[in-house]
Amino acid sequence: KGTCDRGYRYGVQIDNGTVKYAGEASITVTGNVKNDGAIVVKVSRGEQSALGSGKLDTASGGGTWKTGECSGSWTAEKRS
Repeated sequence: KGTCDRGYRYGVQIDNGTVKYAGEASITVTGNVKNDGAIVVKVSRGEQSALGSGKLDTASGGGTWKTGECSGSWTAEKRS
């Protein structure tokens, strides 16, 4: 919902529950995953940011995200 771009794809790495960006773009990804798979993450670029939350299992996941102007859903898949 809103006037934001409709789709982005970012690679992330989860190490001991800490979410890190695994790419080369000029963005920052911070967040954490609890033992039950609940995830909270923030994706930032300059002064813009999006907050996301949801649930992960061993191979996939999904949830919602929002900014000050927009909101939507996200999906994740495990890659080797």
